[in-house]
Amino acid sequence: MIRLIETRAIVKDDITYQVRVEEDWDSKPFDADCYSDADIEAWRRDEWHYVGVIVTPVVAGIPIDAAEDSLWGVEWGQLPDLDRYLGMDQICNVHPVPEMLDGVRDKLKRFAPDLIEALSKLV
Repeated sequence: MIRLIETRAIVKDDITYQVRVEEDWDSKPFDADCYSDADIEAWRRDEWHYVGVIVTPVVAGIPIDAAEDSLWGVEWGQLPDLDRYLGMDQICNVHPVPEMLDGVRDKLKRFAPDLIEALSKLV
């Protein structure tokens, strides 16, 4: 079972997006060659782990799952070689959410322009 770690609602260009962070049990630091021995040991001590970031547009309080996007294998926690904690603020403000928002918005507009208009009238 995937465990939800944190959620946050953000608004950009009058669209609300729900950002969910869930545990990623499939990614491992051995899958990439960018980690130091200290990073791997910190991962083994559960000081950091991988997560999936899911961005879902919300229209009139209704999540539009068909327009959501996700990215898995995102670092979460404190890696020894970094001077900052990789958490929800980093994910929402730096990477990967800012890069994901335009794609989710475009998918939402392609997926259901009539639905968006109808739901917006309900508010």
